[in-house]
Amino acid sequence: MAEERQTQVSKGILCNLTWLRSGLKACNGFLSTLPSRLTIVNQDEYYDAAYSAMIAGTKTDKKRITKSLRNMIEALGNDKKEFNFYKFVRALIRIKRSGSLNWDNIRTSLKTESRQDRLWHHCRPVIIYIVPIASLIGSLILGLLG
Repeated sequence: MAEERQTQVSKGILCNLTWLRSGLKACNGFLSTLPSRLTIVNQDEYYDAAYSAMIAGTKTDKKRITKSLRNMIEALGNDKKEFNFYKFVRALIRIKRSGSLNWDNIRTSLKTESRQDRLWHHCRPVIIYIVPIASLIGSLILGLLG
């Protein structure tokens, strides 16, 4: 009975991994507030790897992904003080790679952003919409005057 319940939970929650993509983006936002200014690189690759393993992977792959996702969630804690960065990074890397962790895996998963990079990431959506809106307003003004 308990095993049947566990498979239902795994199929219901973990196969619908849309929360993982938004969770990694939110985690990047949290990491950017830390003094080290770390960011998770290629967030979509983790989502793709987890989703593929849950849909078409072997039992071992599914167990590895499930364990990694649980460890990631546990590492976040309830508030900023409970955040376990080491456990989070290990769980994050284990989503894409099995086996032992090394510095190269950590290097390709995380990077430090400069203040200009962070500013660009936050301002880029606004800049993208300003140009079309300004041209629309300009064309409306020219239409009313002409």
